[in-house]
Amino acid sequence: MIRKPNPISQLARFALTGIPQDAVCSVDVTNQCNLRCHHCYFFEHEQPENLAVERWRAFFDKLMAEGFPFFSCTWVGGEPLMRQEIIEMGSKYFRRNMVVTNGTIRIPDWRHVNFKVSVDGVEARHDRLRGAKTYQRIKRMIRDAAARGLRVGIATVLTRENEDELEHFVEEWKNEPLTSGIIFEFYTYMHGQAEADKLWLNYEERDRVIDRIQAIKTKYPKLVEDTTRTLDLMRSENCRTVTDNCLASSRMASWDVSGNRKQKCILGPKADCDRCGCAVPFFLHSFDEMDPETMGKMFGSMASKYVKYVRPLRHLRSRKRVRVNDPALPLHQISKSKSLEN
Repeated sequence: MIRKPNPISQLARFALTGIPQDAVCSVDVTNQCNLRCHHCYFFEHEQPENLAVERWRAFFDKLMAEGFPFFSCTWVGGEPLMRQEIIEMGSKYFRRNMVVTNGTIRIPDWRHVNFKVSVDGVEARHDRLRGAKTYQRIKRMIRDAAARGLRVGIATVLTRENEDELEHFVEEWKNEPLTSGIIFEFYTYMHGQAEADKLWLNYEERDRVIDRIQAIKTKYPKLVEDTTRTLDLMRSENCRTVTDNCLASSRMASWDVSGNRKQKCILGPKADCDRCGCAVPFFLHSFDEMDPETMGKMFGSMASKYVKYVRPLRHLRSRKRVRVNDPALPLHQISKSKSLEN
């Protein structure tokens, strides 16, 4: 449905205008899941009823008639592959698509989609968080998808419980057929979640883990999907610049299972922005800065070579940033145990 434009022309447009409003989207495909993971944000919120596929089609058609940008969409849940008909229909509206799945359902033959399978540690740790005997099943599903030529990788949420296994985890997965690598992010503190205090890495701990991820990225540059700039923005000295001006909140469209705009962001209203570890706002910020490595992830290696020529267009931008958490507390005033209610 969407004609894909030249990546260099897209690059120039983003340089001149920044990230267009609602160009980056997420859809909660279903309120159902075949697992109940201890650290999942989704079921911390009350979920409305699922929207029927024809109502989603009418919804996207209406957006198209209104000139909606339809640049990128991440399909999440629940377990999104439990309602494949929604993604099969809806992904045709977007230029770029990612599905984040728990990997227990066979991955469909969608060559226009980038699949990320959630894996949160080595086998014993992962199975404790997500359910007994899911780990080996996930490995089989990833190998099967790669054998069929699909783009498949891993999304890993780092917590206080699994960070000590980081290097072991990478060594175990480095030789698996991950055609789109590993995205590392950190657990975002969820108010009211029983295990939140045990899972959240404070900023000092997170900085040390980022050093280790950077070392892994140096050793296995094709394995780690996080760009160097995105990781740097997650550091304690930089992260509030991102979360206090959060593009995931101000520029991104996130819809729940009924097609309603979600409060705050993809993670929902209980997410603590001051303790955000989600990769999305940091990636968007580095994208908005026109970091060459980040632009290459979005538009291809050729685009990254042209960044230096189009980056000066950024100075012509007229739109103002929206501060979503103002005023901000300095990091040193944020206690490791204090609840930061907004």
